[in-house]
Amino acid sequence: AVGFADSEQRIGLSANIADSLLLGEMIQTDSDAAPGAGITARPIVVENVTADPRFPALVEHEYLSWMGVPMIASGEVIGVFALERREAGFFNPEHVQVVMTFASQAAVAFENAQLYQQSLSRAAELDQRSSRLEMLNRLSMALSESLDPEQLVQHTLQALLDTLQCSSVSAILLDKDGQPLLVAEIPAGEIALPAPLPPAPIFDRLQETQSLFNTEDISKEAELAPLSEHMEAHHTQGLLALSLATGGQLHGVLFAHTDRTYRFTPEEMELATTISNQAAVAIHNARLYAETRSLSQELDERVRERTLQLEQEHRRAETLLRIITELSASLDLAQVLNSTLQVLNEILAAEQIDVLFLRPGEREMHILARLGGSESDESHTQLARHVIRQRQSVMMKETHQHPQWEGAPPVLQEYHSAMAVPLMVGAEVLGAILCFHTQPEHFSPSLLDLTQATANQVAVSVNNAELYRLIRDQAEDLGQMVRSQQIETQRTKEILESVADGVLVTNDTATITLFNDSAEWMLNLPRQQVVGKPLEDFSGLFGSAAQAWMETIRAWSEDPDSYQPGEGGDGDRAGGGRISGYAEQIELDNGRVVSVHLAPVRLRDNFLGTVSIFRDITHQVEVDRLKSEFVATVSHELRTPMTSIKGYVDLLLMGAGGELTEQQLRFLDIVKSNTERLAILVNDLLDISRIEAGRVQLSFQPLDLAEMGRKSVADLKQRMLQEGKPMQVEFQSPDRLPRVRGDMERVYQVLENLLENAYYYTPENGHIRLKLHVEGNVVQADISDDGIGVPPEVQTRVFERFYRGEHPFVLATSGTGLGLSIVQTLVEMHGGRIWLESAGVPGLGSVFSFNLPVYGSPPEEP
Repeated sequence: AVGFADSEQRIGLSANIADSLLLGEMIQTDSDAAPGAGITARPIVVENVTADPRFPALVEHEYLSWMGVPMIASGEVIGVFALERREAGFFNPEHVQVVMTFASQAAVAFENAQLYQQSLSRAAELDQRSSRLEMLNRLSMALSESLDPEQLVQHTLQALLDTLQCSSVSAILLDKDGQPLLVAEIPAGEIALPAPLPPAPIFDRLQETQSLFNTEDISKEAELAPLSEHMEAHHTQGLLALSLATGGQLHGVLFAHTDRTYRFTPEEMELATTISNQAAVAIHNARLYAETRSLSQELDERVRERTLQLEQEHRRAETLLRIITELSASLDLAQVLNSTLQVLNEILAAEQIDVLFLRPGEREMHILARLGGSESDESHTQLARHVIRQRQSVMMKETHQHPQWEGAPPVLQEYHSAMAVPLMVGAEVLGAILCFHTQPEHFSPSLLDLTQATANQVAVSVNNAELYRLIRDQAEDLGQMVRSQQIETQRTKEILESVADGVLVTNDTATITLFNDSAEWMLNLPRQQVVGKPLEDFSGLFGSAAQAWMETIRAWSEDPDSYQPGEGGDGDRAGGGRISGYAEQIELDNGRVVSVHLAPVRLRDNFLGTVSIFRDITHQVEVDRLKSEFVATVSHELRTPMTSIKGYVDLLLMGAGGELTEQQLRFLDIVKSNTERLAILVNDLLDISRIEAGRVQLSFQPLDLAEMGRKSVADLKQRMLQEGKPMQVEFQSPDRLPRVRGDMERVYQVLENLLENAYYYTPENGHIRLKLHVEGNVVQADISDDGIGVPPEVQTRVFERFYRGEHPFVLATSGTGLGLSIVQTLVEMHGGRIWLESAGVPGLGSVFSFNLPVYGSPPEEP
């Protein structure tokens, strides 16, 4: 304001555009103007304000002439120039033009001034942001260059101190138990760091929020009361608490202290939060690195320990393998035992090793082998007899402290360490291995285990050698028979090897393309009449037995995709497995038996034809029949002497030959047990030979399977009482069970065999259940147990002849491996079927099931 008496008082006054008609008219908007055309501001000239209604009438006006000119910049009114004159009608159009020009220039200058001020403000703001970004970048680099938590905390505290309006900063980290620990502060205090702090609600709050806490007066905050001593040390008035958290877990807290009443601004809190977040990630990574390094070191140590253990185990395994190799290299017991002891002693480093053997019926122990020590025949038999009697190993760290060492020969008094392990085959003890050393505590449990494993193998070799000696003595009596059989077998082998196989090849259209001399002779077909002809032209020459073979060739030729790898004929089923291709046995019209093996010829995915291999097996079939007759004859001849042996053994056990000693009774029990095992083997062989020869005739009649099941279960319970093996045996059957068609003696044989197997292979206090139920036109029997079970990989072999599993329960039980094979054959001869179900897990057991046709109904197809 210029020219007024109260110019100074006018500066700063405000005028509402809505209350001023002049201002409103001067900057009014043209409603008819196009959008974006701007305003229609214009100057106003009043020649006499007293005559203008836009001026208040009750006021005495000093200035009569009035002119208003708008200031327009960038299409907007930013102000107004108002000029007044005492004389009325003073302003003319020339005055208006001059003022408008001046107002326009002033508006531009004013706008430029505002833009300049804004640019200065923005430049200052950018400088401040650049400074903060530079500081954050330096902090980020410092945090990324170190994995030391102490250095990371120092960098973070220094950044907070340089950035915030605070007097001091401190860092509190939580230990693994969640307790706060003061680890650093700037400037440094007088207390030694790290120092524990009392728990405070502020830590729980930050754990929940994982944010920050800002106060200008800590005396009003109850959550900080437990930390009053720490706050007094920093003369704290205002406080900013920042959480160090990652992944929902609070690692610590940063405190920014002020020694005056001050509340941190939002900009400061935002910057401090950024710093604390970076620090939290860096500290978390440092802790993870430290944990990872610790775990890595621990893992390396475990790996080293385990590697050492594995090396020791590997060395022991290699030693045991070498021992097994030495034991199986020869039947010369002295030679293999001396080699075995030398291999064993590479690990044991013993000064003397003895292998003692106690033959049945003898009281004196024989030294089979000795390594080191005295050449005398004396040995510490008292220790050996103790091991044999207890059936368990003994290790003495200091021999002179054991009663078994009393009375030892003087030559052995120098030894202070000893090991003794029994030689056992099944439940029979054959002898012992004794190891000695002059140093106390020379032997360890691991060496004892290795020696025991060696003893097991030595026991088998000793037992085999004894059996070999017995068999050799018996073989001399049958020498002529064996030599004759060997001559016949060799003659048969030479004949078979001199006969080449016949080969017949067809193309993809089943046309014969190759027919060799052996096939020509074997099938009695001239080659010139066969090659180039369709195979179907000769269907009548092979007879009905070869119908399946020819149909298979025809099917493969018409649809090559119908071939499935592993499909086979009767040859597959006989072997219990599956082969790639087709196998069949054909009996020709001339009486000759020929085996034919058929396989497709493929090149990648293209079917080229088939190859059939013919082999004359007439002689093999005849030899198989003779073998069955021979086995039956020998088995029958063995029954008489075995019956006599068993009878005389029973008489001796009953006291008919006089009073027997305990050892004689034990020996007779062994003879009786082995005689019974031989009797079972002979009976099984007789059953197999009779079945193969077709001499087993079944007497079919209606059978009450429920009554037979009850009797079999009762017999098994009686056996349990006699042998002292408690078990729970259940029998389940419906009230009305139809009779089955079968031979009573053979059905009893099937039931008792399956129940006996369940009894053998189920531990004490186990469960056995025989369940009968009707399924269609058959009665099904399920014999289930919770014993050792049958592993899935061997379930296809349990019905094979002479197959027995490798479980300790199986090895400890006498048997021939023929029982289930005989049972399967008998069930199939009845027109039934037998199978098993087992998870192969000890304790879950097995379920053997078979079915027999209801009397009067047709038997099932096998």
